[in-house]
Amino acid sequence: DQSSSIDGIKAACGKDFPIVLRMSGSERDPQGNTVEDMKRLVPYLKNMA
Repeated sequence: DQSSSIDGIKAACGKDFPIVLRMSGSERDPQGNTVEDMKRLVPYLKNMA
């Protein structure tokens, strides 16, 4: 779960430690992320900042 991973990093490194995620907005793999997936995920990740 991404939220528990991010929470773990924040707990270990402090809230001022920058966490950078690099993700493809669209993958050519049929089982990969789509633009629609990213539209749902980005607001969720921004709220964790």
